Amino acid sequence: MHEINKILFVTDLTANAAHAYQYALTMAERFGAAIVVMHVMEGTASLNEEALGKWIGKRRLDAMKDKAKEEARDALIGKKREHEIMQEALENFCTEVGQACPDDSKVTSDAIVITEGRVVDGIIDTCKKQDCDMIVMAHPVRRVIDEPLFGATTRGVLRKSIKPVLLVPPEQ
Repeated sequence: MHEINKILFVTDLTANAAHAYQYALTMAERFGAAIVVMHVMEGTASLNEEALGKWIGKRRLDAMKDKAKEEARDALIGKKREHEIMQEALENFCTEVGQACPDDSKVTSDAIVITEGRVVDGIIDTCKKQDCDMIVMAHPVRRVIDEPLFGATTRGVLRKSIKPVLLVPPEQ
């Protein structure tokens, strides 16, 4: 029998995610598991520098990179603030949704993780790094002629995960 000691809960901070979090809390309570709450801030894909250099020229590319470095330095303060805001939002999300649980609940939040980049890769990497035994995430059900339609994130997580994935449909 497989033990579930740690559950990775993935949130986009929507009402659907709040509903799914209640399932994660219930499962954590039943299994005596901790919950890792995560949010991925989707980043933009970087272009291949070599290909870009061929199109705009190396000198112009270098000038653009220098300008980007300066802007990145200036933006770091903003990024740090953005990260702090997201951290606070996730903590509030967990508190508000968790209040629907009984007071004697023994569920512990093991960590709150915020990553940037590709969503699917962030979820899979966090699951491995945090040693989670399963993934719980909301699944906005869309149907095409009575067949469920999975979005790119859901398909990617289902395809790449070696751990069980619980997809929670929206509350009816």
